Amino acid sequence: MQNFDEKQKIIDDEHLKLLSLFHYISGGLTLAFALFIGVYFFLIFFIISMAKNQQELDPKLNEALPEAFFGILLAVFVIIFVLGILFGIGQIVSGRLMKLRQMRWFSFTIGIINLLNIPYGTILGVFTIIVLEKDSVKQQYLAQIED
Repeated sequence: MQNFDEKQKIIDDEHLKLLSLFHYISGGLTLAFALFIGVYFFLIFFIISMAKNQQELDPKLNEALPEAFFGILLAVFVIIFVLGILFGIGQIVSGRLMKLRQMRWFSFTIGIINLLNIPYGTILGVFTIIVLEKDSVKQQYLAQIED
């Protein structure tokens, strides 16, 4: 029986090591995407400021460029940017915590949120949930707390 437990620990260690690596990669890609959105935000802001300057020169453009539309557009960009940065950092932290075998619930939560990122995040989220729900993995996390 001891031999089976040792084999299971080795398998679980490999699974957690791979999940940790994939959380790092996914977090980095999420941060890159968020920064890409940030660049678009500044481009849109620049275009809007140029359009407002044109409105001052030509009053007919006031009807063509409603203020509320641009306000909503900028708000959506800011929300996506902030959520992307927070989620990317959360994924990287989750990868680190998996490596240290700490705060299983945090990595589990990030795995659930990952399910929304179709298709690769969904795969990562499913595997994260499956691995973290194994009894042998839960025991590793508990053993880390006791040490």
